[in-house]
Amino acid sequence: MLTPRKKRSLFILAAFVLAMGLACALLFKPVVSVVENPVAFRAWVDAHRMIGRLAMIGLMTVQVIFAFLPGEPMEIAAGYVFGVWEGLLLCLTGATIGCLVTANLTRRHGRGIMTAFFSQEQIDKLPFFRNPEKQMLTVFLLYLIPGSPKDLFNYALGFTRLNIPRTLALTAVARIPSVITSTISGHALGSQDVPAALITLAATGILSLLGLILYRRMCAKP
Repeated sequence: MLTPRKKRSLFILAAFVLAMGLACALLFKPVVSVVENPVAFRAWVDAHRMIGRLAMIGLMTVQVIFAFLPGEPMEIAAGYVFGVWEGLLLCLTGATIGCLVTANLTRRHGRGIMTAFFSQEQIDKLPFFRNPEKQMLTVFLLYLIPGSPKDLFNYALGFTRLNIPRTLALTAVARIPSVITSTISGHALGSQDVPAALITLAATGILSLLGLILYRRMCAKP
């Protein structure tokens, strides 16, 4: 027999899956259009200024919550439209808000929310829970690694006993290297400095590949 709490969690899960479906229908095309046509988005931002910045934060927030949406292309678009540092700040703000939402969802309603996006195998391999005494350090290093699945981590934070606001501040710092390489690339493209953009993108790709290999080795450890 289902307890009232389990019934509430199932209801939340069903509502979340429905919201995910609606997001696929309503948000995927606008987000992709920003990535595919940053010139038009920059013109719209120039015309709307503060609303444009709030829109960028909102798009990043949505991207984190609905993990199927593209992440790095959004960061490149932010660099193209807003420049290196403002783009970085807007991306980090949106990512932090999104992470706050996902961590609280899983903390309150369990793994059902998380399995809407990730397999049980991915969840079971997370290195978060192997050494509780060093959990904060582990979280920082995992977010610092380029190419690591940060969307997965955002949800998994809810299963830790860490203080969420303090942890989010730490993860925002750890995200900086991976986000700023994307905003640098976007800014270079916006400045029509194609060689610099290509070099940055290539370096980012190599670092992400190395980071992914490192992360898989961490997951493989018993």
